[in-house]
Amino acid sequence: MRKFLFLLILIGVIACSKEEEPTLFQLLPTEKTGIDFSNNLTYQDDFNPYIFKNFFNGGGVAIGDLNNDGLVDVFFCGNMVDNKLYLNKGNFQFEDNTQKAGVASKNVWSSGVSFADVNGDGWLDIYVCKSGRPAGELRHNELFINQGLDENGQVQFKEQAKAYGIADEGLSAHAAFFD
Repeated sequence: MRKFLFLLILIGVIACSKEEEPTLFQLLPTEKTGIDFSNNLTYQDDFNPYIFKNFFNGGGVAIGDLNNDGLVDVFFCGNMVDNKLYLNKGNFQFEDNTQKAGVASKNVWSSGVSFADVNGDGWLDIYVCKSGRPAGELRHNELFINQGLDENGQVQFKEQAKAYGIADEGLSAHAAFFD
């Protein structure tokens, strides 16, 4: 029994002293990246997983160069929080451009997002699917057409889902465009 216990301890010491292999990725803090997004869900008596079966499906994320500067930007969909658009400044540093770009989709459940150059003007547009409670002014899917850069060099968008005939009010869970 003593030999077995000694062998078990020896194996444990050897296993713990082994160097870990380097990882391909590492977690970068908000202070470094500028990205501060959390898709927090809050259980409510009138809106929860028992009433809305897709409560925990999540929001969605899209990446692409929205301002044509050669850097990949990030868009997060929010369920019970606003969407967020982060423009890439390089070196893993991002700037929250949500309010300036007009893409927050306040007080509505966003459930999926895709970037595509819908109108063929060379600028990526944003298509956001909606789900959740079937009510509200912004309940329809949204198509944010990229207006290019303003006089301050900020990318701007105009919501035009109705004009393009795609303001669907069904419960959408994913947005995808394929060539």
